Amino acid sequence: MKKDLLLAYLALGAICIIWGTTYLALRLAVAEFPPFLFVAIRQVIAGSMLFLILWVAGKVKFQSLTYVWHQAVAGFFMISLGNGLVAWAEVYIPSGVAAVICSLMPVAVIVINMSISKGEKPSVPIIVGTLVGLLGIMLTFSEHLADFGNPAYIAGIVLTFVAVLSWAGASIWLKKQGESTN
Repeated sequence: MKKDLLLAYLALGAICIIWGTTYLALRLAVAEFPPFLFVAIRQVIAGSMLFLILWVAGKVKFQSLTYVWHQAVAGFFMISLGNGLVAWAEVYIPSGVAAVICSLMPVAVIVINMSISKGEKPSVPIIVGTLVGLLGIMLTFSEHLADFGNPAYIAGIVLTFVAVLSWAGASIWLKKQGESTN
């Protein structure tokens, strides 16, 4: 196996573990901390660690105020609302359900992007992949149908959908600004 391919598989594995356990960690944390406080602490620690790593590596670059403003707006919608609302929702819903709803992000991006950019059409593989993902989500929710009688459960579902839309909207907004979160 080539080194590049091995690194790609290792990176994929790391992302699956890190991203997949995020929802469980949130669920455990919101049992002890207020949701938005936990998300704020988590993001400040992560941002500080990232800044320190970049600073030590000599990669810190100061950006224009316009760039910083665009990133701050996107950060509010992605981190404060996106992660914050998911953390709040996990007070009411299981972490697995939150993770499944958050996996709708590509669908939300496609739908929002198509409504804004009439000329951009998704390709056949994107449509097929999206439909397969939606089918998986429907199968997952089929075992939780009884939970929809609980208003707190519904509130958690709605909060998670708002978080997904907030993150997707901010992603598209950054794209339209000609900037990325990299």
